[in-house]
Amino acid sequence: MDSIATKIPCPSSSCERTICSECHNHVAISDVVCPSCTAEFEPAESQQPQQEDNQNVSQNQIQECPDCGENVDDEDNVCPHCGAEFEDNDDDEEDENGEVIFEEVREEQSSRQSAPSAQQQGHLSNRGDITFGDLTRERPLTRYASAIMSGLQNLPSYSLPLQHTQSAPRPAQAQASPPQPASTGDLTTEIVAERYDRQARIAGWNQKKIEEMVLTIIGYNTFSEYLALSASALGVRKICIIATPQDLPGQQAPMLRLSNKQERRGRLEEMIKKVGNADLEYLVASMASKPEKYFLAGSDVVVDTTGRHESRALALDAGNEGKKNHTELVHFYEGGFLMLSHRDNPNPLYGKLAVQPDIINAMLAAGVALSEIAKSFVFQKCEKKETVVYELPNAKKSDEDYAPYKVLLIGAGALGNFVGQGLAALGFNLVDILDFDTIETTNLNRQLLFYESVGQQKAKVLADRCAAIRGKDARYEGINEKFGEGFGIKEYDLVIDCVDNFATRALISKKCVESKIPLVSAGTSHNSGQATVYIPGKTRCADHALGYGSQAEQEAEQQARMVREGGCLMQPNPSVIMSNQVMAAMMINMARHVFHPSRFGEPASGYMMYRADSPNRFGWVGLERCGD
Repeated sequence: MDSIATKIPCPSSSCERTICSECHNHVAISDVVCPSCTAEFEPAESQQPQQEDNQNVSQNQIQECPDCGENVDDEDNVCPHCGAEFEDNDDDEEDENGEVIFEEVREEQSSRQSAPSAQQQGHLSNRGDITFGDLTRERPLTRYASAIMSGLQNLPSYSLPLQHTQSAPRPAQAQASPPQPASTGDLTTEIVAERYDRQARIAGWNQKKIEEMVLTIIGYNTFSEYLALSASALGVRKICIIATPQDLPGQQAPMLRLSNKQERRGRLEEMIKKVGNADLEYLVASMASKPEKYFLAGSDVVVDTTGRHESRALALDAGNEGKKNHTELVHFYEGGFLMLSHRDNPNPLYGKLAVQPDIINAMLAAGVALSEIAKSFVFQKCEKKETVVYELPNAKKSDEDYAPYKVLLIGAGALGNFVGQGLAALGFNLVDILDFDTIETTNLNRQLLFYESVGQQKAKVLADRCAAIRGKDARYEGINEKFGEGFGIKEYDLVIDCVDNFATRALISKKCVESKIPLVSAGTSHNSGQATVYIPGKTRCADHALGYGSQAEQEAEQQARMVREGGCLMQPNPSVIMSNQVMAAMMINMARHVFHPSRFGEPASGYMMYRADSPNRFGWVGLERCGD
């Protein structure tokens, strides 16, 4: 057995099951081993006093301690958890949402002080886990945001009254619900580990840290949506978006078009749940004055994308004041975007007017930002010797027309998922998607469009969902077939190579050269990638640019050696969402160079690199033409 656990009574009076103290999932009263984490339970008699205590508590009214936030008996005068003394709450008032307004909050509302009291400051900045007996729960943002807003919502420094628009009102004396079994799209708790298997293979990876992270995004736009979706797929369980009145959201992330919800925020919340298991908190605040930094007090990671110095200052304060906090500032300007953390010099931000993020650059930037977060939060290492800069004009949709062009997308995996939705978002109407594989649980941590589709054909599912994203006039066809010598490509205006082996990449390059068809090709590892574009007569072919032929030979030799030595041929490589998202966006931008060189520039001969552990992150290697 992995460990010794106890069975904790479920706080819900209508629930007849207990909860495992190790994994926090429901278990049957008769179980001696947890079916989720395999922990062995202590004998039932050792848990009897705790069950009796819980029954005694449930007979009395429950309130929250204003200091530590724990559930306490209404008859108690001293908190049994933190030792704080408080007055009899029989006369406590309730706010419009049914929340108990404690005496400290009423005093603060009446005095209209410009900042929380010292007691509140200490409580908010050192927010700990909320416990019920031995049951550790996720740290909710709702209660803390509500406490701050109740005391500060009428301050003149706010340009808009603060609103908490996420959670429905709850009774003042309702007990906190325990964590429910994880549901990640079409997954159950039993196969969550399988879902994250590919990223768990990365040396030093800690999935538990990812799940415990509280991510706060300041500013609501396309980038915020991409980042929230990708973070949920990665395994983050708590995401807060603080929208500001100055936000210009721009185009919605393509995946949101797959939801039938009327409001954009509702569509985002639904899709976040489909691709992962994150809870979304949504607040509205101006983020223009010092007291508002208390919204960030419980965050582990803060990402600001507002483009405003006042908001950035609050985010930087949050990053510099906390030992474990990490802050990223993302700035979109006319020529691309740049990104820096609280460890970097903020001077590069000055002098560049903020603009709405381009839909593809937003996809790319979200992948980079999530990679920076993972390095800092999981590995405690985020060397950034230079500010991350990506140069490509942030285009308006009206500047481009892609409807007449026909594209062949080969490979419907991680790269293909992001490339497909990007093509649909830009307005490509004619796309064939080629892949012979079926969807597995291990795909879901990075292939966002495959939610609720395990066991189905990749090409068919991706084509159907990209067509739904594109909408009217879309003709996306899924072809369940392996690319080979006999597959004709002359009818296409562009081929995009998203396959995962060098032999097929070399063959695709050869066929494009023979047929004089433009090609965009790329490959990724868990923390890097490289991409190239081939234009007949103008740039070096993909085979020669990235050495596909020689790498295919090495790949074949390695497989033959493993057969001789009795090794495993199918040992999977580590893979996460970030590098695939970055490189897919880069590939779509290369396609823009092919079809609209006057807007984005002529395609250059060579290849673009992305390395998460490089000081520059991005690099370009120029090459002479190879003569095809």
